[in-house]
Amino acid sequence: MAGGFVLEAGEPRSLRQEGKKLGGHRGRHYFNVVQMPVTAIGTDRQQSDVLTTRRVHLPEDVVGKTIDQWIIANGTSEEAKQQIWGPRKNCQNQRVYVGARANHNGKNEDVLALEPQYRAGPLDGVWATAPYLHNGSVPTLRDLLLPQKERPTSFCVGSREFDPVNVGLVTKTQASDTCAAGLTEFNVSLLGNGNRGHSFEGKETDLTKLRLVSLGQN
Repeated sequence: MAGGFVLEAGEPRSLRQEGKKLGGHRGRHYFNVVQMPVTAIGTDRQQSDVLTTRRVHLPEDVVGKTIDQWIIANGTSEEAKQQIWGPRKNCQNQRVYVGARANHNGKNEDVLALEPQYRAGPLDGVWATAPYLHNGSVPTLRDLLLPQKERPTSFCVGSREFDPVNVGLVTKTQASDTCAAGLTEFNVSLLGNGNRGHSFEGKETDLTKLRLVSLGQN
Protein backbone atom coordinates (compact mmCIF):
# COMPACT_ATOMS: atom_id res chain seq x y z
CA MET A 1 0.00 0.00 0.00
CA ALA A 2 0.93 3.50 -0.41
CA GLY A 3 -0.19 4.35 3.11
CA GLY A 4 -1.23 2.79 6.39
CA PHE A 5 -0.22 2.02 9.96
CA VAL A 6 0.80 -1.59 10.31
CA LEU A 7 2.37 -4.57 12.02
CA GLU A 8 5.36 -6.31 10.57
CA ALA A 9 4.24 -9.46 8.72
CA GLY A 10 4.14 -12.50 10.98
CA GLU A 11 4.12 -10.63 14.29
CA PRO A 12 1.15 -11.69 16.43
CA ARG A 13 0.91 -8.39 18.26
CA SER A 14 -2.20 -6.25 18.16
CA LEU A 15 -2.16 -2.82 16.55
CA ARG A 16 -2.61 -1.26 19.97
CA GLN A 17 0.50 -3.04 21.29
CA GLU A 18 2.48 -2.02 18.23
CA GLY A 19 1.54 1.60 18.78
CA LYS A 20 2.75 1.46 22.38
CA LYS A 21 5.97 -0.19 21.27
CA LEU A 22 6.78 2.80 19.07
CA GLY A 23 6.27 5.27 21.90
CA GLY A 24 4.41 8.34 20.82
CA HIS A 25 4.35 12.05 20.20
CA ARG A 26 2.97 14.51 22.74
CA GLY A 27 1.03 11.81 24.57
CA ARG A 28 -0.31 10.09 21.46
CA HIS A 29 0.77 6.66 20.23
CA TYR A 30 1.48 5.98 16.57
CA PHE A 31 1.97 2.67 14.80
CA ASN A 32 5.33 1.64 13.42
CA VAL A 33 4.89 1.76 9.65
CA VAL A 34 6.55 -1.01 7.65
CA GLN A 35 7.79 0.57 4.44
CA MET A 36 9.72 -1.12 1.61
CA PRO A 37 10.97 -0.12 -1.85
CA VAL A 38 8.71 -1.21 -4.70
CA THR A 39 11.71 -2.87 -6.33
CA ALA A 40 12.05 -5.18 -3.30
CA ILE A 41 8.33 -6.01 -3.06
CA GLY A 42 7.81 -6.58 -6.77
CA THR A 43 4.18 -5.43 -6.84
CA ASP A 44 2.62 -3.16 -9.46
CA ARG A 45 4.44 0.18 -9.27
CA GLN A 46 1.94 2.42 -11.03
CA GLN A 47 0.42 3.88 -7.85
CA SER A 48 3.84 4.57 -6.32
CA ASP A 49 4.99 6.28 -9.51
CA VAL A 50 1.98 8.58 -9.41
CA LEU A 51 2.51 9.41 -5.75
CA THR A 52 6.21 10.19 -6.17
CA THR A 53 6.13 12.05 -9.49
CA ARG A 54 2.78 13.88 -9.40
CA ARG A 55 3.05 17.62 -8.91
CA VAL A 56 0.17 19.92 -7.99
CA HIS A 57 0.70 23.69 -8.01
CA LEU A 58 -1.51 25.51 -5.51
CA PRO A 59 -1.59 29.05 -4.16
CA GLU A 60 0.33 29.39 -0.90
CA ASP A 61 -1.32 27.40 1.92
CA VAL A 62 -4.64 27.13 0.07
CA VAL A 63 -5.53 23.98 2.02
CA GLY A 64 -4.90 25.58 5.41
CA LYS A 65 -6.86 28.72 4.49
CA THR A 66 -9.78 26.63 3.22
CA ILE A 67 -9.91 24.71 6.50
CA ASP A 68 -9.70 27.95 8.50
CA GLN A 69 -12.69 29.33 6.54
CA TRP A 70 -14.66 26.15 7.26
CA ILE A 71 -13.81 26.43 10.99
CA ILE A 72 -14.98 30.06 11.09
CA ALA A 73 -18.17 29.32 9.13
CA ASN A 74 -19.08 26.48 11.52
CA GLY A 75 -18.23 28.34 14.72
CA THR A 76 -15.78 25.61 15.73
CA SER A 77 -14.27 26.00 19.20
CA GLU A 78 -10.53 26.34 19.71
CA GLU A 79 -10.43 22.93 21.41
CA ALA A 80 -12.17 21.27 18.47
CA LYS A 81 -9.86 23.10 16.06
CA GLN A 82 -6.80 21.65 17.80
CA GLN A 83 -8.31 18.17 17.59
CA ILE A 84 -8.90 18.61 13.85
CA TRP A 85 -5.34 19.72 13.17
CA GLY A 86 -3.74 17.25 15.57
CA PRO A 87 -0.31 17.59 17.20
CA ARG A 88 1.85 16.51 14.25
CA LYS A 89 2.76 18.70 11.30
CA ASN A 90 2.47 17.44 7.74
CA CYS A 91 6.03 16.84 6.62
CA GLN A 92 8.01 14.94 4.02
CA ASN A 93 8.64 11.25 4.54
CA GLN A 94 12.43 11.16 4.70
CA ARG A 95 12.53 7.40 4.17
CA VAL A 96 11.62 7.72 0.49
CA TYR A 97 14.94 9.44 -0.21
CA VAL A 98 18.13 7.49 -0.94
CA GLY A 99 21.68 8.60 -1.54
CA ALA A 100 22.75 8.78 -5.17
CA ARG A 101 25.42 10.26 -7.43
CA ALA A 102 24.64 12.77 -10.18
CA ASN A 103 26.72 14.64 -12.70
CA HIS A 104 26.26 18.41 -12.51
CA ASN A 105 28.26 20.59 -14.93
CA GLY A 106 30.74 17.79 -15.46
CA LYS A 107 31.23 17.15 -11.75
CA ASN A 108 29.89 14.16 -9.79
CA GLU A 109 27.95 15.16 -6.69
CA ASP A 110 26.16 13.39 -3.85
CA VAL A 111 22.39 13.95 -4.14
CA LEU A 112 19.15 12.63 -2.71
CA ALA A 113 16.89 10.69 -5.07
CA LEU A 114 13.28 9.57 -4.66
CA GLU A 115 12.83 5.80 -4.40
CA PRO A 116 9.16 4.69 -4.83
CA GLN A 117 7.97 2.78 -1.77
CA TYR A 118 4.83 1.19 -0.36
CA ARG A 119 3.61 0.93 3.22
CA ALA A 120 2.05 -2.36 4.23
CA GLY A 121 -1.60 -2.57 5.26
CA PRO A 122 -2.79 -3.88 8.65
CA LEU A 123 -2.94 -7.68 8.92
CA ASP A 124 -5.59 -7.65 11.66
CA GLY A 125 -8.74 -9.29 10.22
CA VAL A 126 -6.93 -10.00 6.95
CA TRP A 127 -9.50 -12.69 6.09
CA ALA A 128 -12.11 -9.97 5.59
CA THR A 129 -10.05 -7.56 3.48
CA ALA A 130 -10.09 -9.21 0.04
CA PRO A 131 -9.09 -8.48 -2.66
CA TYR A 132 -5.40 -8.42 -1.75
CA LEU A 133 -2.25 -6.42 -2.54
CA HIS A 134 -2.34 -2.63 -2.57
CA ASN A 135 -4.30 -2.52 -5.84
CA GLY A 136 -6.77 -5.32 -5.03
CA SER A 137 -5.41 -7.56 -7.78
CA VAL A 138 -5.57 -10.94 -5.97
CA PRO A 139 -9.06 -12.21 -5.05
CA THR A 140 -8.33 -14.70 -2.24
CA LEU A 141 -5.74 -15.56 0.40
CA ARG A 142 -5.17 -18.92 -1.25
CA ASP A 143 -4.36 -17.19 -4.54
CA LEU A 144 -2.00 -14.81 -2.74
CA LEU A 145 -0.06 -17.77 -1.37
CA LEU A 146 0.44 -19.24 -4.84
CA PRO A 147 3.43 -18.52 -7.11
CA GLN A 148 2.54 -15.25 -8.85
CA LYS A 149 2.30 -16.83 -12.32
CA GLU A 150 -0.53 -19.09 -11.06
CA ARG A 151 -2.77 -16.30 -9.76
CA PRO A 152 -6.08 -15.52 -11.53
CA THR A 153 -5.74 -13.14 -14.47
CA SER A 154 -9.31 -11.84 -14.09
CA PHE A 155 -12.13 -12.00 -11.55
CA CYS A 156 -15.34 -10.19 -10.69
CA VAL A 157 -15.69 -7.46 -8.07
CA GLY A 158 -18.79 -5.89 -6.55
CA SER A 159 -20.38 -8.92 -4.89
CA ARG A 160 -20.74 -9.37 -1.14
CA GLU A 161 -20.56 -13.15 -1.50
CA PHE A 162 -17.66 -14.62 0.52
CA ASP A 163 -15.63 -17.74 -0.26
CA PRO A 164 -14.81 -19.34 3.15
CA VAL A 165 -12.70 -22.12 1.61
CA ASN A 166 -10.25 -19.95 -0.35
CA VAL A 167 -10.85 -16.96 1.95
CA GLY A 168 -11.86 -14.01 -0.17
CA LEU A 169 -13.96 -13.17 -3.22
CA VAL A 170 -15.86 -15.83 -5.12
CA THR A 171 -13.90 -16.23 -8.35
CA LYS A 172 -14.75 -17.37 -11.87
CA THR A 173 -14.70 -21.05 -12.81
CA GLN A 174 -12.96 -20.14 -16.06
CA ALA A 175 -11.04 -16.94 -16.83
CA SER A 176 -13.19 -16.52 -19.94
CA ASP A 177 -16.44 -16.52 -17.94
CA THR A 178 -18.36 -13.22 -17.95
CA CYS A 179 -19.29 -11.40 -14.77
CA ALA A 180 -22.90 -11.42 -13.58
CA ALA A 181 -25.03 -8.31 -14.00
CA GLY A 182 -23.96 -5.57 -11.59
CA LEU A 183 -20.42 -6.91 -11.19
CA THR A 184 -17.24 -5.55 -12.78
CA GLU A 185 -14.35 -7.51 -14.24
CA PHE A 186 -10.89 -6.90 -12.77
CA ASN A 187 -8.29 -7.67 -15.45
CA VAL A 188 -4.68 -7.83 -14.28
CA SER A 189 -3.35 -6.95 -17.75
CA LEU A 190 -4.63 -3.36 -17.48
CA LEU A 191 -2.41 -0.48 -16.37
CA GLY A 192 -2.05 -0.43 -12.59
CA ASN A 193 -3.76 -3.82 -12.14
CA GLY A 194 -0.70 -6.09 -12.07
CA ASN A 195 -0.88 -8.99 -9.60
CA ARG A 196 2.84 -9.72 -9.28
CA GLY A 197 4.89 -9.44 -6.11
CA HIS A 198 4.91 -11.14 -2.69
CA SER A 199 5.33 -14.42 -4.57
CA PHE A 200 5.75 -17.64 -2.62
CA GLU A 201 7.73 -19.87 -4.99
CA GLY A 202 9.48 -22.46 -2.86
CA LYS A 203 8.98 -20.53 0.36
CA GLU A 204 6.13 -22.51 1.90
CA THR A 205 4.90 -26.09 1.65
CA ASP A 206 1.35 -26.72 0.47
CA LEU A 207 0.44 -27.89 3.99
CA THR A 208 1.73 -24.67 5.54
CA LYS A 209 -0.22 -22.61 3.02
CA LEU A 210 -3.42 -24.44 3.86
CA ARG A 211 -2.82 -23.80 7.55
CA LEU A 212 -2.28 -20.10 6.88
CA VAL A 213 -5.53 -19.90 4.91
CA SER A 214 -7.36 -21.74 7.70
CA LEU A 215 -5.87 -19.32 10.24
CA GLY A 216 -7.36 -16.46 8.27
CA GLN A 217 -10.83 -17.89 8.82
CA ASN A 218 -10.52 -18.07 12.62
